[in-house]
Amino acid sequence: MKYLQFLDCPRGWNFISIYDYTVLRRNRTGTIQAVKAETIITHPESAPRGPRMKRTILISCIVLLIILAIFLTTHTPCAANIWCLLTGRGYSIPEESSVFTFRTLRMNDGSGEWWLYGEDTNNYYYFTGETSRPYIAFSKNEAIHCKGFEITDYTTWCTE
Repeated sequence: MKYLQFLDCPRGWNFISIYDYTVLRRNRTGTIQAVKAETIITHPESAPRGPRMKRTILISCIVLLIILAIFLTTHTPCAANIWCLLTGRGYSIPEESSVFTFRTLRMNDGSGEWWLYGEDTNNYYYFTGETSRPYIAFSKNEAIHCKGFEITDYTTWCTE
């Protein structure tokens, strides 16, 4: 090899000007290659992905998870329900509902951390606190036909 010159190029490009026909160069994977040419221009997109690409993918995944968490927190009652289930004493989700759809309408005003009235896509719920029947479920379809119905007053529910 008579002469090897590295020239300044745009970020990420490797430009090697060679005044000989054969040069040994190390690629991104560490393999040494014999190249016969007078000028070699390479770009990192043609090379295998290295630690920099892995870091970019990892950061993109983390950002995507944060956006998903913000969406679930603001558009569904899921985060509030999970928090109350983990930290609240006596908080429960009705069997007919789920953590994704149940929404609390009114919480207990006392020291207990349970809901008094709640709803989901199909039913309204009133928490009685009794061990045999901890809550009353009332269908939203039946509520339409119930005269004097108020969501937060279970005595107006036509359950009997």
